[in-house]
Amino acid sequence: MAPVVPRVTPAAPVDERWVATEKLLAAGLVFAVAVRFYLFSALTPGIGLAVVLAPLLLAVLPRFRLAVPLFVLAGVALVGGVGLSVLAPGAYRIDTGNQLYSITFYAGLFLSVAALLWARTKLEPATIAIIFGLGSLISAGFGDGLGSGNPWKFALAVPVAMLLLGVASASRSRIVELVVLIMLAGVSVIFDSRSYMATFLLAGILVVWQLKPRKLSQRGTVARTAILLVAAGAAVYLLGTELLVGGVLGTEAQQRTLSQLDTAGNLILGGRPELGAFLALLAYRPIGFGFGAVLDLAGVNAAKAGMTATGYDAENGYVERFMFGSGIELHSVTGDLWAQTGLPGIALAIMIAVIVIIGIVRHVAHGTASALLLFLACWTGWNLLFSPLISATPTLILILALTLTPQKPPPTSHKSSDSDGVSLQK
Repeated sequence: MAPVVPRVTPAAPVDERWVATEKLLAAGLVFAVAVRFYLFSALTPGIGLAVVLAPLLLAVLPRFRLAVPLFVLAGVALVGGVGLSVLAPGAYRIDTGNQLYSITFYAGLFLSVAALLWARTKLEPATIAIIFGLGSLISAGFGDGLGSGNPWKFALAVPVAMLLLGVASASRSRIVELVVLIMLAGVSVIFDSRSYMATFLLAGILVVWQLKPRKLSQRGTVARTAILLVAAGAAVYLLGTELLVGGVLGTEAQQRTLSQLDTAGNLILGGRPELGAFLALLAYRPIGFGFGAVLDLAGVNAAKAGMTATGYDAENGYVERFMFGSGIELHSVTGDLWAQTGLPGIALAIMIAVIVIIGIVRHVAHGTASALLLFLACWTGWNLLFSPLISATPTLILILALTLTPQKPPPTSHKSSDSDGVSLQK
């Protein structure tokens, strides 16, 4: 049977009509927070609704393990970011418009997580993923990604994956999950999206792994799974590199791969030189900069030096325009959180990683992780290091909502359900 994350059922029975109404409201809320149609600054209709419902949404946090510490740390980071903005030295300035946008966006991110956690008490996780994926797909029409040279890479891959893998999870068939992953990986190859291809391939390997019989003790199985995750990631990287260098995935991808290998010696630094800027700025000003900060010339030069150290030519306009033109964009969730909120932002990124890793290792070990959860977890791991916070937000919201686990097992769950609620099998 294919896995489906169990929903968190209400503790006491209520009127069936009211239950149906709550499910409808939960579905509408999930859809609303997924559609990123901005009304003012970073305020969307969904975020506005979440603000109104905040007392209801936040009240559900104690029902999930680590949710309260996560949100407390997020609050500390928010205060830290505002404090850094207020205390900004004269050496760099604060763009007030960018500051308002960043604060609203940041607060909206965690309110969205709370909204989906509340929805988990009313809906099946696969249903949440389908609705959220549909809303994200619609919101892609409001952005610039569809008009880019590669709409799959810049607009469609994540929402389509959420939608289709949500449907596959609801089907409870491993075969359906594998077919969807292979299809998504194939489309990623066609549209020259190497990181997506590798992520779908890694998720597929982990789906297949879970089909093996498990005879070890729980501790031994979890330990083996942790080793498997590292080994599978390394294998996908090495295999992908060989395929790209050999031209199997197209001449354009081959040429870009060879260029990046010549530049930095590996695809990670060659493809993401912004990591060099992040590390350089971390050494330049460890406490971060604050919401809305715009680097001065010395800061930009420090970032350029870090990128140059990776072999990247930083004098091409990209650094001045995209990365530091109107704010600080380090092309990394961890880097962006640090730049905006300081050291609490790094702690927050680490906590997010720990929540995701614990959930994935445990549930792969027990054979109960769906392709949906595996894709979200693998892609979140990539995003924490190599993707901007703004583009990583949909995945981040959904993975946190599905991996934060209930304090107690659902009272009506089947024996094959995992007791912490992250399990994808009923």
